[in-house]
Amino acid sequence: GAFQIKGSLKMDYPDGGQTWVVGEKQTITWTATGMILNVDLKFSQPTVEDIVLGTPSGAGQHSWDDSGNWTVPDDWKIANNVKVKVINTADSTVFSESGVITITGKLQVTQPIVTDEWTVGSTQAVYWDVIGPLNDLVTVEYLKANGDWGIIMENCSCVDPGSYFVSWPGGVADVITDTAYVRVRMSNPPSAWKAPTALSAPFKIRGKVVVGRPLLNEAYSVYNAPVQQATFPITWTYVGTTPPTQIN
Repeated sequence: GAFQIKGSLKMDYPDGGQTWVVGEKQTITWTATGMILNVDLKFSQPTVEDIVLGTPSGAGQHSWDDSGNWTVPDDWKIANNVKVKVINTADSTVFSESGVITITGKLQVTQPIVTDEWTVGSTQAVYWDVIGPLNDLVTVEYLKANGDWGIIMENCSCVDPGSYFVSWPGGVADVITDTAYVRVRMSNPPSAWKAPTALSAPFKIRGKVVVGRPLLNEAYSVYNAPVQQATFPITWTYVGTTPPTQIN
């Protein structure tokens, strides 16, 4: 009797267990055997209609850039039960799918930047972007001198995509260094949905010297005992951990 010969497809990557961050480029690869001219690539989730990524040629790979080709719909929020499917465009019964992968949002610190120099005690703000929904609160921290992380602000609400900031309460901490860092992390994420922690570029934190005396327009005379025996004070205050101070 009559019979039909079909090609076959095998999804190579992703193969399950990967975490993909919204906005980052991923390469999907598969193997096509037999006469398969074109395939459809889709994201599949049990409660959401399949989302078509593209229709590339049958054998090869597809560079998928979410920021240009796919906007995560609200129903996907932070998804940990997603599969990638490759389907023969001409015959939907020929397909292959990956194991389960996770799609999560992304955090990105935008300020401070590498050229910033903040003064101890000054009022400064940390800015960050949320790319893709997070479905969680975030905590903003700074690197302390002992290598631990100190709290700037806990449990900031920024579950939706957008730009956010917090001011450093009480002013910049006394951590004088050329390689200061702040970071933004998810406060209490489910382990499978954890967006990567965002670290700032290294920046500088400096102390500050404020001269108290002499005052503007105050006249000081050269000391010349016994003719001129008056002394004239030079005073200053230093904000931050005091380093050696030179008077010129």
